[in-house]
Amino acid sequence: MVKYFITKNQGNEQDAEDIFQETIYVLYNLVLKPDFSMSAKLKTLIYSIARNLWITELRKRGNRATRIKSYERYLKVDMSSHGHLVQAREEAFSKIEKAFKVLGENCQKILGMFYFHRKSMEEIATLLDYTNADNAKNQKYRCIQNLKRMI
Repeated sequence: MVKYFITKNQGNEQDAEDIFQETIYVLYNLVLKPDFSMSAKLKTLIYSIARNLWITELRKRGNRATRIKSYERYLKVDMSSHGHLVQAREEAFSKIEKAFKVLGENCQKILGMFYFHRKSMEEIATLLDYTNADNAKNQKYRCIQNLKRMI
């Protein structure tokens, strides 16, 4: 199932093997968490994890405009039953959002420009009156560290 999905979405057999291995590792760590409860079929969980890992890999490779072909209907994977994954993701986003609102105005501007508006560090430095892009980059790093501490 994982091999079929990846080979139909710009991957090869080696990619499929790598992603499957990572999927099993993620699944193993997920099962070890004390609050884990299996509310989906194992097949659904494996497919969801592999799909997310492959999408992340494609983004790293620079295939941002790639359209992923989903094969859930052919594989009879019930994607609606992975509610605990969706809930965990929503909770994480909620924590990030709350922490972001507590950050200082300058950090909100820098992170917002960089991550949401896709501005380069040079543009951010100019817009926020930093002496150069390296200073803006250092400030962005400090802001991210503060955000991580809050989360």
